[in-house]
Amino acid sequence: MGKWFEKMKDQHRREGYGLRIVLMLLGLFLCALGSVITMRANLGFTPWNVFHQGIHNVTGITIGTANTLVGMFILCIDLLLRERIGLGSICNMLLIGPFTDFVIWTDVLPTMDTWYTGLLMLVAGMMVVGFGTYLYIRSQFGAGPRDSLMVATARKTHFKPGYCRIAIEATVTLLGFFMGGPVGLGTLVGAFGQGLCLQLIFQLTRFKPTEIHHENFVDLWRNLKNGQAAGKKIG
Repeated sequence: MGKWFEKMKDQHRREGYGLRIVLMLLGLFLCALGSVITMRANLGFTPWNVFHQGIHNVTGITIGTANTLVGMFILCIDLLLRERIGLGSICNMLLIGPFTDFVIWTDVLPTMDTWYTGLLMLVAGMMVVGFGTYLYIRSQFGAGPRDSLMVATARKTHFKPGYCRIAIEATVTLLGFFMGGPVGLGTLVGAFGQGLCLQLIFQLTRFKPTEIHHENFVDLWRNLKNGQAAGKKIG
């Protein structure tokens, strides 16, 4: 499996924009699906949602609005840390919410009523989120605000990305808790387990997100222009 994923990565530069956009959208959808799976585990909010709920408690804004505003704030930090912001970064902010609402609306996922089945559901959800994260980062259109922060932190500290995610999510969980956000077993498992699941996915696919050269909007425009020019020339 590792060699197959490595071959896919080596061929990435030859992939067309159509396939890359499909990978990005599929990855974002899987992130939303995995998030809902963790919710249906019925063991408590995940770390970032604890933080969003805490902001709601303090300010009165909705959790969705808090999610978007936090994403915008983190995006500013990413820019200061010189992370490359692109189409994927913006789509992450704009699409994961609607995808999440859609999965909830379909009501196809059962809610667990015991802690052990909930724990299995939670781990499954975290693995789905991890694979979705791998796919949309691999598309190289720019990671989402929170994942860009993870990658930037890994690059600055030289720690593994999954471990940096653990530190970030433990921090926001603590902040959310002090603001009254709901913390449960799922929150604690998610704070440490999501980073480990993500690191496992990266290792299985031999993927190194810190070595990815994300395509920002300037690169996107330049490459599209060059592609159109080449097409005209060939034609």
